[in-house]
Amino acid sequence: MAQKNHSFLIDVFAEVTARDESACLVLVGCGVLEEQIKKQVAAKNLQGKVLFLGQRRDISELLQAFDVLCFPSIIEGFPVVGVEAQAAGLPCVFSDAITSEILLLPTSRMLSLKKSPKKWAETLLVLRGQPRLKADTVQKMKEFDIRHTCQHIYDVYSKLGESLHA
Repeated sequence: MAQKNHSFLIDVFAEVTARDESACLVLVGCGVLEEQIKKQVAAKNLQGKVLFLGQRRDISELLQAFDVLCFPSIIEGFPVVGVEAQAAGLPCVFSDAITSEILLLPTSRMLSLKKSPKKWAETLLVLRGQPRLKADTVQKMKEFDIRHTCQHIYDVYSKLGESLHA
């Protein structure tokens, strides 16, 4: 999907590897642009540094192995993967093209897609060194718990019902 902005992500990763040759980029999922992305990876001589994992069901486990999440989407609703990553305590860099409501932790940032891949890389490398937030994460994630969500929906409908009967 073009909206995920993989081409920009590969450019950012090329900048990351210029500063840290041991860096690795993990891409999870698949789509019609996969071959195009693989060609870009080869053109930038990043083979072996970019892992294409395909469709996975073990996202929570994978997130434990990552240092930082880079999410340069051009357009997105509310990215659940951003919540999952932050729930794992992972520092994240999101594009400013998505909702700022995704910023749940102080270790997460939004960057403009107008910023250079070099600036994105610098931000990722700084955040990569941040410790994971565990206790704070649990508190921030409570609003995404199904019990909290159900109670919120119940409260909204209760108020609506009260106003209709008033």
